[in-house]
Amino acid sequence: MRMKAPLVGFLGAMYLLAWVFLSLSMVYLFLSFSLSIQWFPFKILMTLFSLFFFVPVSLLLISSFFYRAWPFAYEEGVFRASLKDERFLSWMLRGFIYSLCFESLRVTPLFPWLPKLFGAKCGKGVFVAGKITEPPLTEIGEGSIIGGEAKLFNHVYEGRKIILRKIRVGKNCLIGDSAIILPGVEIGDNVVIGAGSLIPKNKKIPPNTVWGGNPAKLLKK
Repeated sequence: MRMKAPLVGFLGAMYLLAWVFLSLSMVYLFLSFSLSIQWFPFKILMTLFSLFFFVPVSLLLISSFFYRAWPFAYEEGVFRASLKDERFLSWMLRGFIYSLCFESLRVTPLFPWLPKLFGAKCGKGVFVAGKITEPPLTEIGEGSIIGGEAKLFNHVYEGRKIILRKIRVGKNCLIGDSAIILPGVEIGDNVVIGAGSLIPKNKKIPPNTVWGGNPAKLLKK
């Protein structure tokens, strides 16, 4: 669905206003109860709790709603990296929403829930400690682990164009810390990708193998 630039800006403004409104409402309702208690240390504790709990929770709720209800659906393809391109503007704003939530919640217990809440297809027992740039274009099979600081890039810049591709990770895979997976990669079941490895775009990794290096090479079958 193509969108006009003013509509993209309007949706972005609505997102920020909704987050601020929900955050303030939740904090106000909580504090209106807790501050009625006379013990001063309790008031301080509850004030801090409301700020460090309700604000992140409201951010998660509003961000995931706007992200998944966004009129522009993520689709594999190529488009111009230009502010005159509505798809580029929408992609940037949607990415901003996800990145804001990602960076704000990465040190909280809510962090492992982010990919699934934002549209990634994750099987049972999946644990994600790294970053997925476009969750709706990512599939992770059950039992797989994405290590800390690992990055699954569903997009890449080539000149003035942006390429979006799906990334598929099979079952019971281990993506090591700080590994980088580029667009279009398909990883089979029971694969280990070593820490710091780089998997080039559109690479097909066969099942039951171990890969490592930059760029990654087959280490063991």
